[in-house]
Amino acid sequence: MNNSLIKFISILFLSLFLVACNQPKRDLYPKTYESGFNLLPPLQTGIDFNNAIKESETVNHLYYNQLYSGAGVAIGDINNDDLPDVFFCGNQVSDRLYLNKGNFKFEDITKKSRAAVNSGWSWGVTMADVNNDGYLDIYVSRNGESMKPEERKNQLYINNQDLTFTESAMAYGLADAGFSSQAVFFDMDNDGDLDMYQVNQLPDSRLFKRYTNIPKKREVFYKDKLYRNDNGKYKDVSVESGISRDMTYGLSVSASDFNNDGWTDLYIANDYDKPDIMYYNNGNGTFKNVIDKNLKHISQFSMGTDTGDINNDGLMDLITLDMAADDHYRSKTNMESMSSEKFHRLVNSGNHYQYMANTLQINNGRNSFSDVANIAGIAKTDWSWAGLLVDLDNDGLKDIIISNGVKKDVRNNDFLTGLYEKLKTDSQDFFSMTKEAPSVPLANHVYKNKGDLKFEKVVEAWGFNTPSFSSGMAYGDLDNDGDLDIVINNMEASAFVYENKANGNFLKINFEGSKQNKFGYGAKAVIHHNGKTQTAENTVTRGYLSSIEPGLFFGLGKDIEVSQVEIIWPDGKTNVFENVSANVDLTAHYSKAKTIHKTNANDKTLLNEVSSASLGLSFIHKENEFDEYKEEILLPHNISQNGPFTSIGDVNKDGLNDIFIGGALGQGGLL
Repeated sequence: MNNSLIKFISILFLSLFLVACNQPKRDLYPKTYESGFNLLPPLQTGIDFNNAIKESETVNHLYYNQLYSGAGVAIGDINNDDLPDVFFCGNQVSDRLYLNKGNFKFEDITKKSRAAVNSGWSWGVTMADVNNDGYLDIYVSRNGESMKPEERKNQLYINNQDLTFTESAMAYGLADAGFSSQAVFFDMDNDGDLDMYQVNQLPDSRLFKRYTNIPKKREVFYKDKLYRNDNGKYKDVSVESGISRDMTYGLSVSASDFNNDGWTDLYIANDYDKPDIMYYNNGNGTFKNVIDKNLKHISQFSMGTDTGDINNDGLMDLITLDMAADDHYRSKTNMESMSSEKFHRLVNSGNHYQYMANTLQINNGRNSFSDVANIAGIAKTDWSWAGLLVDLDNDGLKDIIISNGVKKDVRNNDFLTGLYEKLKTDSQDFFSMTKEAPSVPLANHVYKNKGDLKFEKVVEAWGFNTPSFSSGMAYGDLDNDGDLDIVINNMEASAFVYENKANGNFLKINFEGSKQNKFGYGAKAVIHHNGKTQTAENTVTRGYLSSIEPGLFFGLGKDIEVSQVEIIWPDGKTNVFENVSANVDLTAHYSKAKTIHKTNANDKTLLNEVSSASLGLSFIHKENEFDEYKEEILLPHNISQNGPFTSIGDVNKDGLNDIFIGGALGQGGLL
């Protein structure tokens, strides 16, 4: 055997060995199934990022209300070595980029990567391949207390493919100078490239008092924007797209196809009185807000959002987070009671039915959602930021994990009572006043999905009981062992890195997309295994100010094979894989996708709506206004406004059923 042949064989075996070492190793028949997480110390991981806030006479929550809103985190493989890396946003501290070296070892490469060259108050971060070169870029949304637009311009770090980045937001038309929260990259018009929706918000009203002569034209900075990708450059098409031009306190955005029509829709969570927005994509470059029609009620102080199929029926569900405490003491000390007068005033002014609680909106199909947060036991999780729908124990059901905690209880009623008394004295020592606000770190929340919309709180069982002030949160398989690990951005403490110990079977799906969308953002996967079906969408902006690792992950539990995998690309082309073994990385290539002509689904139902006018039914029920809680404050719910009650019977004995409708204030009648 000659030397060249020996050398070739040696290289071949070495290559096979390295490939094998980089693949997840999982026994298809584990003797016992595990779940839970290990919180890894910074000395082990090398991730010591701390989003610390230093308050002063001019920087405190009485001057800047968003001081404790935290920041985001992104997970993505920046150098294509199959190890996901981690980027943290910082408020007063600089952003940081950590390179994954394997085995939960990370190297801080922020300085040499030039991925945080400009100082500023960073909030949200999303990784996306903006220039279509096959490498993830990093887009950072800026906010902060500065009223100077030039100090708030968002940053786009283009990946140079050598572990360095070049800030290029201006060159791509994405140097948005608004008070920005988060951005999502998605294909709004199914033309193959990535467009972008940017969530902006009003600055704190108290900032205006520190600046004078602010031109009205600056209001453009406070509104959300939609950017269309035109040949690699981004153009603001907000006005012609039909998105709202109202000024709100937007905090997060989710991109998902809610109505399964093949066009990506949007959900924007807005804090305070302005309602959330659910935009349905009209398929012609415009959007329509359908939240009043599709959702019966929403959260009031909406923060983080996420979408996912929580009950495996093929429809995308939705979670939104608020800040209602889950224990009696904090619920009474930290929040004022909801005012029924204000509630009805908001409703009457067109601001929807808003309640201070989380929602878990189950997609019923046919443009209808039902909130089951109270039934599921996840309606109250205190001052919550990020909520993620993700399978954490590889059993094929998406669990719920929620980041929690605010550095100071600025809504504490005792603190506010004392504050108002001091303000009556015309005191200007606001810094001293802010120091009196209580500070209580809280444990994050995690709930195991047990099926049938039942969830079990497993904070201690899964190792999430460390108190913290947590905000941005993301997931990815950091060690390539076939389960999803968690990274959380903390304030006043090192970031959390949680190693997942689940050992159930899994399937990973990676995407080789088109030339204009190489990571396949917007692609959908439907898998079938052992009589079960799971559906997921490849979109990375999730939760609160954060983005997850690209690609899709499915837990399979004990199942050892997936009978069919269907990949549906944004333009409708499809890949189909049959009899895929569990515990593998499957790659879907757009170049191999085919156009499959499907017959229109039968949209008939057991019941069809009939126009009441065509039947001669002109009755309109009008309810009387009566607040029974004023007399009976302990009533569990309003019981006097459940009408109109209806009865059917043949009153005149002509063989035809008549209808009697009850009403309020003597409105009832026979029809």
